[in-house]
Amino acid sequence: MKKIAIMGAGGFGTALAFVLSRNSQSVSLWDQDEALIAKWRKQNFSDRYPYLKKHKFNKNIKLISGSVNADDHDYVIVSTSTSGITGALNSLNTNGKTPIVLIQKGMLDGLISPHDLAKKIFPKETIMQFTGAGFAKDLVGRSPAGMIVLHETKDTSTASDFASVFKGSNIWPTLCSDLFGVNIHNSLRTIASFEQGFVYGYFEHKFRKKPPVSTIAITFSAINQETKLIARNLGATKEIHDIESKVHRILEADLMLCQSDSSRNFALGHFVGKGYCLDEAKKKVTEGVAECLNNISSIFAAISEKVIKDTIEDSFPYLLAAKNLTEKGEIESQMKRILSHHENYIA
Repeated sequence: MKKIAIMGAGGFGTALAFVLSRNSQSVSLWDQDEALIAKWRKQNFSDRYPYLKKHKFNKNIKLISGSVNADDHDYVIVSTSTSGITGALNSLNTNGKTPIVLIQKGMLDGLISPHDLAKKIFPKETIMQFTGAGFAKDLVGRSPAGMIVLHETKDTSTASDFASVFKGSNIWPTLCSDLFGVNIHNSLRTIASFEQGFVYGYFEHKFRKKPPVSTIAITFSAINQETKLIARNLGATKEIHDIESKVHRILEADLMLCQSDSSRNFALGHFVGKGYCLDEAKKKVTEGVAECLNNISSIFAAISEKVIKDTIEDSFPYLLAAKNLTEKGEIESQMKRILSHHENYIA
């Protein structure tokens, strides 16, 4: 039995706590809100999101707050938003031995990954990431899901040991050392989800019913293709594009996972496509944060430095539309540009 601290008791962190505890691991589930932890101890379940209420905390889950000592654990998982990493790490007393595992997706401006951010704070610690194709609601409900343990090459053995704590559970992990490439794809996945939601919402609004399947098929396919093209331009390695790679399979699954309102990013784009202004759309998205907004800004800035500016409209029409939409661009003009791209591309 391994002792694992999970810092961040949101949907995903809590779901991981259940997956690991059911797999005979000892879990300390942490939240900075002491009153909330006290409430959960008393009622024996999390009411942060509706889907968590039916899952009672078992004997292998301990609810904690305050500071966390790495000496007391074999692994420390940081399960906050990207913006919350620093705050969580400030509550962690490190020891230079216990690996720190991050679950955040997305990159900050300058393509700074969660791994980069944590390494800046704790340069001597072993930092890994745990990412993949799984919604918290599905994981806590025991649905199988593929995940990736991202690590530096020197930490392959440590990453393999961490993956082993999930053996026999409903999480199927694989290893990958392309930290930059997978983080790029994670960011792009949130953007693609927003773009697909926008297209779906636009045609739903236009036809006053569920959009035509053929239209959705060609536009969603184009978005996925554009995502891979951007990743290649930004320097993702060949491994994660190899169709025989386990990592490729999980990244493809992640793209497929987020093609519905179950994804917060898709839901945000969906509302925008239906005509809601961005601020109204954000208010309608519940159960977490849509990470795509920061990612759109950082990825657009990065790709603008890599390619000739005049080619962005032709090569990356969906990314340009997403950028304009998040800056309150007019919907019809963005869709007109996208449709024009399709007509010219197919012709």
